[in-house]
Amino acid sequence: MKRILILAGVLVGGCLPVQSQPTVSMGPLLAPFSSYAGEPRQPDASFRYSTGIALGLQAQIDFTKKWSITSGFWYETASVKAGDGIFSSAYRINQRNIAIPLLLNFRPADRKVSPYFSGGTLLVSKREEQGLIARLLLAAGLSYRINTHLTFNVQPALTLGAPSKLDRTLYPSNRQLSLQAQLLYQFSTRTDE
Repeated sequence: MKRILILAGVLVGGCLPVQSQPTVSMGPLLAPFSSYAGEPRQPDASFRYSTGIALGLQAQIDFTKKWSITSGFWYETASVKAGDGIFSSAYRINQRNIAIPLLLNFRPADRKVSPYFSGGTLLVSKREEQGLIARLLLAAGLSYRINTHLTFNVQPALTLGAPSKLDRTLYPSNRQLSLQAQLLYQFSTRTDE
């Protein structure tokens, strides 16, 4: 069995075009978002919607001209206002989270402007709780290569996740829609361009 897995890895790996040396990019992320919770946990008011912003620093490793992986550190802050209830205008919750993205990115065209797709896991650590909550992140947008070192990516992103036992906050977010803007600086230029 072990030999079969090694052989499959060599065959699949040999079919992928790999650069002679992966390139590393880093840069900031800015993402305003709006989120929705399916089941509020506050009896007096329904906390269903929130708006907020995510700020972060990301690192990206390009293994080929088309495929890359991204990870980083995001700080999310959200303001949750009650939608209805007797005291709906008096209720406001501020939530702060730390998130770690683990994303696979695909840029199908090696042109100045190209479609840009991302998918993967967002590990969220809530300030009020211990442990990480995994969420699915899917995004599609555009990538604009400004020059050989700078790339600007913009993409709407959808984050999905069911409330878990770890998430005991008053406002467990099920769906979040954001507009991510990333500016990446590539430390070395590609040798195969």
